[in-house]
Parts: sequence; C-alpha cells; structure tokens
Amino acid sequence: MMVLGVFLAVVGGLASFAAGIWLVVLAFRESVLWGLATLLIPFAGLVFVIKFWDEAKRPFLISLASGAVYGLGVFMILGSGASQMAARMAEMDQSEWQTTGSEDFLQESTPVPTLTPTATPTFDEIEEDVRARLEAAEAWTPSPQPSATPTLPPHYEKITIREILQERMGERVLLRLRSGKWVTVTLRALDEDILDVKQRMGGGAMEYTIEVDDVVEVREE
Repeated sequence: MMVLGVFLAVVGGLASFAAGIWLVVLAFRESVLWGLATLLIPFAGLVFVIKFWDEAKRPFLISLASGAVYGLGVFMILGSGASQMAARMAEMDQSEWQTTGSEDFLQESTPVPTLTPTATPTFDEIEEDVRARLEAAEAWTPSPQPSATPTLPPHYEKITIREILQERMGERVLLRLRSGKWVTVTLRALDEDILDVKQRMGGGAMEYTIEVDDVVEVREE
C-alpha cells in the first residue's frame, strides 16, 4: 500500500506540474500580460481559465484530475504509515506485557527459601566427637615407608630432629613417633626436650606436648 501511494503521488504531482506549465504557455500565447498575471498574481490563472474556457479547459481538467490522484497517493501513504506505526506499537505493548507477565510469574512461582537456624552443639557432644576422632586417629597407622636417612648415633639423631623442629616451628608437619604412629600437627613451641603441638579435631583443635626423644622423623604434610 505504501508503494502504490508513493507511485500515485509521484504521477499526480508530475501531471499537475505539466498541466500548470501548459496553462502558463497558453496564457503567454494569449498575451504577455496574461502570462505574467498567471505566474505572479494569485487566482489569475483561474480567471484566465474562466475567460478562455475553450482553450484552457484541457490543462485545467488535467490539473484537477492529477491533483486528485496526488491527494489519493498522499492519503494512502499516511494511512500505511499510521497502520505500520500502530502495528509496531501493538508489538511493543505485547512484548512488554509478556516480559512483565513472565517477571510476575517468576516472582509468584519462585518460593522464598526459609532459613532454619542451626542448633549449637553442646559441650558433651563436642567432647564425644573429639574422643571419637582421637580413637580413630590412634587406630589408624600408615604403612611404614623406607627412610633414606642413614642411622645416626642417638645423641646426633636427637640434635638433628631438634634442629628440624626448630626450623619448621609454626608449620603443619607429619611426625612419626617411636611407637610407629604418625600424627599431623602444627608446631607451636619447643622448650628444651618438650615439643608443644596443636592437632585439629573436627571443628576444633587440641593442644598437647610430645617429648623430642619420641619423635623419629619429621616430614612435610
């Protein structure tokens, strides 16, 4: 519809322009005064058509018909543009409604999670948990691993372990005791032959001491 309206407007405009040129040419043929009056004075062309109807009726009628065609084309262009604008506004309203509706649906359908307060364990429960973990740690014994460290005299071995413990103070290490048990502890302090360590137990930690003579090997965790 838009293309047809543009075509009619262009054809009507060209025909009306040609009819006007034709009327001006006829007015100049009649006289220069009539020609200038038709060009410069409003409604002088209409007076010329009425006075010289037989000669000027054809361009006048063509001008009227082309004006009607031009007006019809402009009307079709405006109508097509208005319909397209209305359709686009309807699509925008529909898409906005769908977006709003989906957001409302999500807000209505999504359940709000309820936070349930976690019960705080009692001291007896914590003590039982620590005791159970200690028993499990004592029952677990890793497979012995061959040590590449040559056998040293007891006094020299004691000094070497002490130096190693002193260097790794504050770190988390794996200790092998003379009983063959392995423990994972954090070195806290070393006072003469007593080693102060901290061992993790579940959600807490337990601090105790180990004699340096009982430590056979120190490894990184």
